[in-house]
This record gives sequence, C-alpha cells and structure tokens, in this order.
Amino acid sequence: NLAIRNITHWLTNIDDSELKSDVAQQVAMLYEQSNLESGFLELAFKNHANLLKINGLLEKNTTFGQQTNQLLTDLIQVTTRNFNQEIADFDDVLEQSKIVLIILVVIVIGLFLGCMYGYVLPKITRRLQQLTIDTQLISEGRYEIAINYSGDDEISLLAKSLDGFKSMLKEKQRVESEREKLIEKLMKSNEELERFAYICSHDLQEPLRMIRSFSTKLKERLKDKLEGDETTLRYFRFITEGAENAQNLIQDILDYARINNSTEAFSQVNTKNMVLSIKENMQFQLEAAQARLTFDSLPTVIANETQIYQLLSNLINNGLKYQKKERIPRVHIACEEKKHHWQFSVKDNGIGIERRHHEKIFQIFQRLNRKSLFSGTGIGLAICKKIMERHEGKIWVESDGFSGSVFYFTLPKNHDMDENE
Repeated sequence: NLAIRNITHWLTNIDDSELKSDVAQQVAMLYEQSNLESGFLELAFKNHANLLKINGLLEKNTTFGQQTNQLLTDLIQVTTRNFNQEIADFDDVLEQSKIVLIILVVIVIGLFLGCMYGYVLPKITRRLQQLTIDTQLISEGRYEIAINYSGDDEISLLAKSLDGFKSMLKEKQRVESEREKLIEKLMKSNEELERFAYICSHDLQEPLRMIRSFSTKLKERLKDKLEGDETTLRYFRFITEGAENAQNLIQDILDYARINNSTEAFSQVNTKNMVLSIKENMQFQLEAAQARLTFDSLPTVIANETQIYQLLSNLINNGLKYQKKERIPRVHIACEEKKHHWQFSVKDNGIGIERRHHEKIFQIFQRLNRKSLFSGTGIGLAICKKIMERHEGKIWVESDGFSGSVFYFTLPKNHDMDENE
C-alpha cells in the first residue's frame, strides 16, 4: 500500500495527461483489489498483471520512469515472496494430508484384517479342521462317513475330491475283499489238487501198473495159443499201450501240478553242463535218428535246476520228435545276453507250427497232430510255460509253419538264490 501511495504522489509529476490518466486508472484498480478479501494467491496473480500494465505505461514517461520502475520492482519482489510462501504453506498442508491419508489406509486395513481374523478365518479354520478329521477317519477305514462339499469355493472342491478318494478306497476295499475270498478258494483248490496228485501218484498208478504187468504175463502165457491170432495180439497191444499212455499222462499231470509246489531253492545252474547231460541221456535216441544236437556258449543262471532241466528236455525232445520222415533232425541251442535277462533259443528243422497255433500249443492237453503220427500227452509245452511263469520269464515260438520252429524263453538275471515259492 505504501508503494501505491508513492505512485499516486508521483502521478502529479506526469506531464502527459493521457499517460497520467491511464496510470491513475491502473493504480486505482490495484488499490481496490488490495482491499478485497479474496484469496491471496488469486490476488497476487491479479496484482502482478496490473503492475505489469502500470510498468508498461510508466515506461512511456521519461521523467520519473526509473523511480517508478524501482518501486514496481520492489512490489513485484514482495508479491513473489508472498506467493512462494503461500506455495510452501500449501506444500505443508499437502504433506499433512498425505500423512492423514496413510493413517486412514492403515485404519481400513486394520478393520479388514480384524474382520478376517474375527469371522472369516475362524470359519475357514473350522472347515479345514473338519476335513482333517474326515481324512483321519478315512485313513482308519471309516468309509461310511459323509463329507459335506456344498459350495464352489476351494475348500468345497477339496472336500469333493476327498469324497471321491473315499469312494475309490471303498471300492478298492471291496475288490480286495473279493480277491482275498478268491485267493482262499484257490488255496482250497490247490489243496484239493495236491490231494488229487497224491491219489494219482499212488491209487491210480498202481492199477495201471498191474494192468500192464498182468497183460504182458497173460500174453506170454498164451503165446502158443495166440500164434497167428493177429486180432487178439492187437488187443493185447492196445491194453499195454493204453495203460502206458495213461501212466505217462498221469505222470505229466503230476509234473504240472508240482511246479509251483517245488521245495527246491533257486541256485546257480550251468546250462552248458545241463545240455551236455541231456545229450548224454538222449544218446540212444540221437543215434537212432542220426540227429544232431548242437549249442553255442551258454551261461550260468539262477534258477530251479530240476525245472530248467525239464524245460530244456521237453523242447529238445519236441525238436527231435516233430520231424518229417525223410529229414535228419537238427536242434541248436543258443543264448543272447540282454540288459536284465538271458534269452535262450531252441531251434529245430522240424515240421513247423502255423501262426494261428502259436498261443494254443502252450495250453494244457492241446495237440496239433494225431497220436498215430506223433506220441505225447499234450502237456509238455504247458509245463514249460508254467516253469517260465514261476521263474518270472517268458516263452514263445516263432515259425512259418513249414520250415522248423524256434522256441525262445527268458530267465531274469536278478533272481534271489534263496527264493523258494
């Protein structure tokens, strides 16, 4: 206001009436605005604009321009300082507002957490505790409990999964119960089979031996009377051969039934020495048929020695037996080492086996040829398959049906020598 009064005093020194009028008008406006109660920030902007206008008018007068300019400069500086102070005060208010806002946010978060801990979390905890109890009951075999899984939230989905798992365990328990009953029936059946085997080995074989023995003696006693009677001699031959076939069949059934009941422990078996022993025992048969039995380098395996001997004997005997009359039998045994097992092969040059019979020949009492052509009971290969099952191995045949066959069987390398099934 002091600056405005000074400017008003100096207006009397202005010679230019037009300039004097304009300056006076602007000063009056400035004074009027200085007395208003509006915000200082708005007033400062307006005064600053009016002072700039006054400054522009005063520049036209050369008599007191410099003094007026100095006064205007002082006024602008004061106005600027007040403006900066107002801005600083505004920044302080803004900073305080930030603190208040942060406090409000903390309060809201606290209220939210309080609500969570006071209502939501206890509810979730109770549901999880109930799921824990249900899980414990299911683990104890209490499959009759009802699990509540209403809703679409994650806990409901978890409860629904637990209920599905419970149903699966309940079904598994039912299946296992049926399996145990089936095992019990099989054990009883095996006991009956063992009793049957005992009957076969004693009560049935003895009458057959008597039939063979007495039919042979009767034939010798009536030899003179039967001379030239081909029909009666043929009947005696039928009786003797029938009794012999029945004995062989019973013996094969006994061998088949005894495979899983063998008490002989697994041991190291030198298969090369075993084949040499078989060859020596079959020497007469080999010479009669001019047959050849050859083999490559064979390994030592972990197995039931008696059963592997029976397996190789059956396969070699089949290779020599199922031959065309004009062909000289050839049987060759080889072995290939695999990662986890030994793979043996028994190759012959016999009549072969059609592809459609490759599975059938391993079934018990299955014959592909008439007894009049080739003797046998139809159990030999079934025994071989059962031996392989006990040794956790496999057996199969490859043949084109006319140029011989190759029987393959495998023996695992990691058998326990103390295994006794």
